[in-house]
Amino acid sequence: KVYLIHRRDSLRAAKIYHEPLKTAENVEILWDTVASELIADNKVTGLKIKNVFVIGAGFMGSGIVENVAAKGLPVAVYDVNVLSLMKSEANIKKRLDNQVFRERISEEERDEILSRITFVHELEECRDYDLVIEAATENKELKVSILQDVEKYVGIDTIIATNTSSISITALAAKLRRPERFLGLHFFSPVPKMRLLELVK
Repeated sequence: KVYLIHRRDSLRAAKIYHEPLKTAENVEILWDTVASELIADNKVTGLKIKNVFVIGAGFMGSGIVENVAAKGLPVAVYDVNVLSLMKSEANIKKRLDNQVFRERISEEERDEILSRITFVHELEECRDYDLVIEAATENKELKVSILQDVEKYVGIDTIIATNTSSISITALAAKLRRPERFLGLHFFSPVPKMRLLELVK
């Protein structure tokens, strides 16, 4: 089933969720002011998401981290490359500084967003998070390896997701011990600006 969640008109989103508007077989379109709020409010996962762990500090991963933190959730980002983590931190701060300059957010809001972000150096730290989003390079073997490692560390109620835009979610899920808690969370680029999130389960 595929959900296309557009961050607009949260009241209509709730109505459509309970009375699905089907535009094609197995497709439901939902609108919400913020996709991460939809997840946090239990409308998709059925679980309360209190924090998020992102794997991959590249362009997409950094955008996801910034977006999650901007919507009020604590978020950690891991990358095997320490330089990528450093670059991610600098780029996120630069983008937020630019928003302050354009008077879209205040300095206090920028500081609050940054305070919600943690840069980590060990994948094992994902064990303390409710939602883990893999945003590594578009390579099936690499993603399978990462996702299988994640399964070793997280609890049974943790939701595991991938940000892939080209690899079969079914094929990835087939490599996991508990595929029922796995889904695709396809953010569109650039994440902080694009108001669309595709959920595939």
